[in-house]
Amino acid sequence: MKKMIVLFFSAAVLAFLLNACATPAAETASHPAGIREDELKTAELFATQMLDGLFGDSYEKFIKDLTPEGRAKVTEPVFNTIRSEVLKRMGTYKSRVYLGCLDRGIFNIYLWKGSFEPSEQVLESLKIQKKSKKDLPKFDVLIRLEMGRVDGKWKVFGFYLQ
Repeated sequence: MKKMIVLFFSAAVLAFLLNACATPAAETASHPAGIREDELKTAELFATQMLDGLFGDSYEKFIKDLTPEGRAKVTEPVFNTIRSEVLKRMGTYKSRVYLGCLDRGIFNIYLWKGSFEPSEQVLESLKIQKKSKKDLPKFDVLIRLEMGRVDGKWKVFGFYLQ
C-alpha cells in the first residue's frame, strides 16, 4: 500500500509540473487587446527590412521606416559601426521566431527569438583553440522592434538585438 501511495503522489507531482510548463497554443502568439494581425504583418515587414539592411549592408533599407528622430541619430557612420560590431559578436542572421507583443500605449514592442550563424572571427578563434563549431555554446538573441504611429503612418521608434 505504501508503494501505491508513493507512486500515486509521484505521478501527481509529475503531472502538475508538466501542466505548469505547458503553454496553450493560443497563448504562444497572443497579442495585447487591440493588436491586430495587420499590425503584426507591418512589424514583421519592418523587422525583415531592418535585418536585411543590417546584414546586407544597406543603410537606406535599415533607416527607411525609422522616425525622423531615429534617422537623425542613426547616421551612416553610426550604422556602419553598429553593423561591424553586430557582425563580430553575433555573426550572420539566420532566422527568427515571433514571441509576442507588449502594448505600451503610444507604441507596441514586438519580440522575436533570433538565430545567428557564428562570425568568421569566432570560427577563427575556435581554430586557434583547436575546437570546432560544435563546441560553441548556443545562445539566443532577443530581437525587439518598437513601432508606433507618426502622422497616421507606422514608424519604427527603436530596433534592438539583445
